[in-house]
Amino acid sequence: MLEKTDVTMYSTDASFSWNGYNYQGKVGLLVALKKIEEIRISEEDLADYSLELEWLEDFSIKKNNDYITIHQVKTYNSSAISKYKEAIWTLLAKILEFNNIEKAYLHSTNCLNIPEDFLEKQSIKIPSNPAKNPLIKSPYECYRLVIESNKYDQLCEKLDLYDYGDKESEKRFCSFDEIETKIKKMIKSITGIAASDERINRTYLCLLNLVDTNIKERHKAIQKGEKKGKVNINFIDIKAIIDKNHELPSREYTIYYMKDEFQRIASQYIVEVLEKEFNMQYLSQENFDLFKQTVEEIYDLDDSEFYEFCLKISPDNEVTAEDDDNALKFLNSCLPKQGLENCFFEILKQIRMKVESKKWVFNKRLSDHKNVVYLPSTILDDNSQFRNEMVIRRIYNNENPDLLREVEKIITKNITINSIYDSRIYRDIPDPDDENQENLDDEYHDRITIMKKIGLIKLEEAKEELE
Repeated sequence: MLEKTDVTMYSTDASFSWNGYNYQGKVGLLVALKKIEEIRISEEDLADYSLELEWLEDFSIKKNNDYITIHQVKTYNSSAISKYKEAIWTLLAKILEFNNIEKAYLHSTNCLNIPEDFLEKQSIKIPSNPAKNPLIKSPYECYRLVIESNKYDQLCEKLDLYDYGDKESEKRFCSFDEIETKIKKMIKSITGIAASDERINRTYLCLLNLVDTNIKERHKAIQKGEKKGKVNINFIDIKAIIDKNHELPSREYTIYYMKDEFQRIASQYIVEVLEKEFNMQYLSQENFDLFKQTVEEIYDLDDSEFYEFCLKISPDNEVTAEDDDNALKFLNSCLPKQGLENCFFEILKQIRMKVESKKWVFNKRLSDHKNVVYLPSTILDDNSQFRNEMVIRRIYNNENPDLLREVEKIITKNITINSIYDSRIYRDIPDPDDENQENLDDEYHDRITIMKKIGLIKLEEAKEELE
């Protein structure tokens, strides 16, 4: 029975490795939306239901305190059932232990079938090394539990591959590219056909942020040693976001949009570049691990921290206070795809040093005990007089100079300039107007002080200096 089974024996908290903007989070959101639509039709009380992330399973749907459905998500690039057998035996064991579970689902990004001879051919051997955490049941223990129960056929009646299809046809897998479209289709179904595409898009990002916020709260709780008492997402909170009119843009929407885009670009780069270079031994294990560690720290930033991160790594951005609600302009200026892939990510990949968390800089200690601070950037421009002048002008006019206060060298792909201020591009800068002269003077000279010590350095030279 549920009340007699210790959930912690089956807990699988991997929330440090994912967030609201990746595939697992999106699948959880889609399933919750489908359930909300079912509840609306059946006229049940929405407040009784909630979405639980990464506790008993990757995610679960609960009614009050009871588990209704549990879900495990796998993104293996394979359809071989042997890759999924541990997940299947674990799900079967949980069905056995928690009587209230109506259904257990396995989610996959590839077409998959559970064969009739699974019991005979997909056993789990005794592990050669004992489990690191004996308080949590291993896949082998789950396998033995199911076998010894003699209820395999009965348990399998509650196990299924999740159906992403429609009324006309079933589909038992969902690719990375399809999940967003399916979520937006469900949002439109719940919202109504009159909702604009812009409203659907903004609702989608606000929902992703709701999941992401829940995961971050979990991070903080785990760091404090509070591993019990998971905070679930009530369906009322999900429905409230759907019901809200998101037709008008906002700073929050801009940040959600940026987070989703950064996640997409970074994930694609890791799969299509980083992992391939690592497998071909072009990239060391150390550099591979440093890159992924840094990207995961970026994923874990709260909204304000992520906003500052975007502004900082693109010091040549032209974002003004009026652009906070212009997601596309902010994205193009602060997180350009080519600048990320061919400059910022290349810097993280090639320099064998960890960037400082929350500051996103490399620190080099000199022999005289002074520090030189290097900022990896998205500046991809070629080295030419007029392009250099354009880049310098933009950096100098940056509306957030305080983010560059500690920076001495901005790492670019191709440009090296010893000092922005000494380039003399700004010799014709006019004096501040008379109005509020004292405050303007302070701001003016503060900017000059910051810019006087900043230079640009191309990646190849930065590698030599830092290594």
